[in-house]
Amino acid sequence: MSEFATFNEKAKHINVEIGGGWTTVSVKTPSGKRVTFAFVPYESDGDPQCVDVQYQGKPEEAVEEFPKQKVILFGKGPTYYHWKLDSAKEDKVTVTTVLMEDE
Repeated sequence: MSEFATFNEKAKHINVEIGGGWTTVSVKTPSGKRVTFAFVPYESDGDPQCVDVQYQGKPEEAVEEFPKQKVILFGKGPTYYHWKLDSAKEDKVTVTTVLMEDE
């Protein structure tokens, strides 16, 4: 068993281990779409406690304001939900944050 968690066993998986403090990981698809994951600690040099996700699009699509992204949330088990922002531009978000809280 790997010490890294996986999601979707059919997909190629890349493991990245980060240290304490702020760390960003940038990803670019073959078509040039870009996404950045920022691992953010609550205290200087502490363990990251949340992950900010921002979709930047393709370089030629760059705009002066923050890029907008659609967000869909899924849940399962006793708290199943499926929530999606309306596709209207004003309802899109600029950053999605995932809190890495212990339950």
